[in-house]
Parts: sequence; C-alpha cells; structure tokens
Amino acid sequence: MFEKRLRIFLSVLAFALLVLVVRLAELQLVHGAHYRARAEQAVISAPSQLPFVRGTIRDRRGEPDESHSMGRTWQALENSRVDSIREKKTAREFLLNRPVAF
Repeated sequence: MFEKRLRIFLSVLAFALLVLVVRLAELQLVHGAHYRARAEQAVISAPSQLPFVRGTIRDRRGEPDESHSMGRTWQALENSRVDSIREKKTAREFLLNRPVAF
C-alpha cells in the first residue's frame, strides 16, 4: 500500500517537473530572441521622469499652512541681512538643493 502511494506521488512530482522543464525550454529556445531584444531595449532607453506635483499643506483646521510654502521661504531670505550677492546666491542654492523631509 505504501509503495503504491509513493509511486503515485513520484509520478505526479515527475510530471510537474516535466511541465516546468518544457516551459523553461519554450521560453529560452522558442522565445529567447524576443525577450533578449526587450531586455536590451529596456537597458538602452532612458527612464522617463514623472512630474512632481505636491498639494497644499494644511494645518489642523484645514486652512493652508503658510509656514511650509516656498514663497515664504524666499521672502524670509530676501528680508534677511545677507551682505553679499554671493552669499545670497549660495543660500538660494542651498534652499533649492536641500532634501525634502516627509
């Protein structure tokens, strides 16, 4: 009784393995050139960049929060006591290149 169950189990296992091997052979031998061309095209083409759209930041009452707006940051920068144009330009570059915390 045990040998019959084992034989059935091994037959089902061998059949499943045969199906996988046949499918892998089909993908490699029959459709291999197609998938190779698609992979090369994916490597060659430049990735597309989606536009970054950010909504309005609101406070706990649902009103727009002005403390996070870039306009307010520029206004504070313009009103600050920056001595030279070079320092002002460096400060602007810093504000534009700083990482955004989420």
